[in-house]
Amino acid sequence: MKKTALLFVFFAVLYGCSSHKTVEFCEGASPEGEGINCGNKFSTGDITVFIKPESGFGITSIDINVYKKEKYKSIKIGTNSLKVDPEETAAKTNIYFYDEGEFNLEIIGDNKKIAEGAVSIIDVY
Repeated sequence: MKKTALLFVFFAVLYGCSSHKTVEFCEGASPEGEGINCGNKFSTGDITVFIKPESGFGITSIDINVYKKEKYKSIKIGTNSLKVDPEETAAKTNIYFYDEGEFNLEIIGDNKKIAEGAVSIIDVY
């Protein structure tokens, strides 16, 4: 009985700590809408961002706040607005990164954070 309880706690913690990717960064999208060459490290240029909030949108527009990580803080460098279908559970857009560095994206809908993600941009030229 003790082993069963311990296994239950282990899997509950494992499930609770598993992360759901709410923002995915890719080099593009297939005709079926799937991400191509997805990851978290890219060269400068445009990146296709897939936004997948855990509970869907339920609203008609979102704001994508882009922050660049500096030494001791993050600096907001821009905001992109995107119209979304309230019935959909995912959306995609292109964001252009011309500077190298570490960036965080916060997806805001109805005045609250509904998704977030981080990406590294390197200049290979």
